[in-house]
Amino acid sequence: MSATHSPRAWLALHFTVLLFGCAGLFGHALPVSPWVLVFGRTLFAALSLALCLLALRRPLRPRTGEGGRLALAAGACLALHWVTFFQAIQVGGVAAGLLGFAAFPAAVVALDSLGQRRWPAWRDVAMVGLVSVGLVLVTPLSAEGAAVREGVLWGVLSALLFAVLALLNRRSASGDPLRLAGLQNAAAALWLLPMAVGQLPALSLRDWLGLAVLGVVFTALAHALFLFSLRVLPAQRVAVVTALEPVYGMAFAWLLFAQAPDARMWLGGAVIVLATLWASLGKASKH
Repeated sequence: MSATHSPRAWLALHFTVLLFGCAGLFGHALPVSPWVLVFGRTLFAALSLALCLLALRRPLRPRTGEGGRLALAAGACLALHWVTFFQAIQVGGVAAGLLGFAAFPAAVVALDSLGQRRWPAWRDVAMVGLVSVGLVLVTPLSAEGAAVREGVLWGVLSALLFAVLALLNRRSASGDPLRLAGLQNAAAALWLLPMAVGQLPALSLRDWLGLAVLGVVFTALAHALFLFSLRVLPAQRVAVVTALEPVYGMAFAWLLFAQAPDARMWLGGAVIVLATLWASLGKASKH
């Protein structure tokens, strides 16, 4: 049986996407600010990844000074991405935050095209258009929907920041992914420490345990499983499954917190997910 068709690899990928999608639920479950949420997440993720690197006898430090500066920049971007993501969920609900963040592939296309000063492929242009339509559908215009509207906007900002992070990480594509993830999480924790330190004494044991689970299981473990999937599965097929992240997250928000999206949000979410799947499948068919 080839690696591409390994059931274990596909199971690991779907479990990874499930972890990514459900990470946002901590923004609803833990009564702490987004600054503290992301500080705890990145701190425990960095520690976990450092232990993993030590066990594998891999170096912890960046190879060059430029690599260290890039890790600091990427860490700042990662910190702001997760802060705005949890802000979206706390303001507008899990579905609003996830669907706003689902604009990430479209944001990558737009920023990449601007950076290279070229017009994107027609399929990418169509995806950006469909994602925009989906965002309009999930964003209520009435006064009663102000919180959801704000949540979607925070989610879109989170998607833009993650797109910037993805483009920054292209410059480190040849490095050890586990070390890069550890360095970026450590840098993010350092950037967030001044904003979070004043709130840390008020955290309960339950809060610390929740942050530890978020950092170790939903960040470090999820990243390791994602890297395993990328090694044995085609990258474009991985992108297709990753597009299901908001579906998993919304389903568990519905089951655990009774946050049932309305028909308009389901319709807009379907347009966003299907547009991403269509674009990813189109690219996969060329490989």
